[in-house]
Amino acid sequence: MLCIAAGLVVDHFKPVRFLPDDFRLRVVGSGVVLIIALAIFAAAISNFMRHKMHPSPYKPTTGIMVDGVYRFSRNPIYIALLLIAVGVAIEANSAWVLVLAMVLFFLLRYGVVAREERYLQSKFGSTYDEYRKRVRRWV
Repeated sequence: MLCIAAGLVVDHFKPVRFLPDDFRLRVVGSGVVLIIALAIFAAAISNFMRHKMHPSPYKPTTGIMVDGVYRFSRNPIYIALLLIAVGVAIEANSAWVLVLAMVLFFLLRYGVVAREERYLQSKFGSTYDEYRKRVRRWV
């Protein structure tokens, strides 16, 4: 992920810390966040496989995912990606990675998710509208 790499590069030249310098705290904190991220990601991909659909947002979709982790969030894969960035920020104790994770959130929300929502609404109409009423965009 570009935001993580960019944050780590900037951090190398101008480190800005946001946590106490406690290695155990960072390892445990980042470990918990990364495990949650990987679990969400694996569950979302598993849903796609079970429904024989492709997870790429660049390929046409044949249906709306409404079960599994998609009962709780319309964008679990993006949540997982954001959590991975946060986990790396915690492990590296890099405020730069954390700030760029926030930038990534806005890019996803307004650049990717907005486009996907328009596409799904135009393709599935009221079925997608009902899903949007039941399930939050993020969490």
